[in-house]
Amino acid sequence: MEKPSVLFVVSTTPIIAAGVGTFMEELVRFAGGRNAAARFSGRYPRLSVEALVAARPDVIFVAGMAGVERFPPEVTRWKEVPAFRDGAVITLDGDIVTRPGPRLVTALERVSAALADWRTKAAGAGEKR
Repeated sequence: MEKPSVLFVVSTTPIIAAGVGTFMEELVRFAGGRNAAARFSGRYPRLSVEALVAARPDVIFVAGMAGVERFPPEVTRWKEVPAFRDGAVITLDGDIVTRPGPRLVTALERVSAALADWRTKAAGAGEKR
């Protein structure tokens, strides 16, 4: 099974993801995923809805902070994204996942557990990823 494509979102309006060279990318990599934002330029690229749809992440982590937890519900294209379609949009405590330091151990545990759960569901669905 391939590593799941993971988008780590730090803002939903506008959509801003953790790109190459961020500690959130390292969390995803250590947990066994690959960064869906690696194809975009910049450490924290701002994504259009079209760019997010084209990235087709299997899992989306949202750094939960005031006003960040939800993607705009009026966007009808979310169903084209595997993470939305399969219920794999996961809000994590922003206090734990947005600040490098000792709490990154907890962040890694949560990201790893979520990706393990995704793998179990994907295997059960017979998906070859």
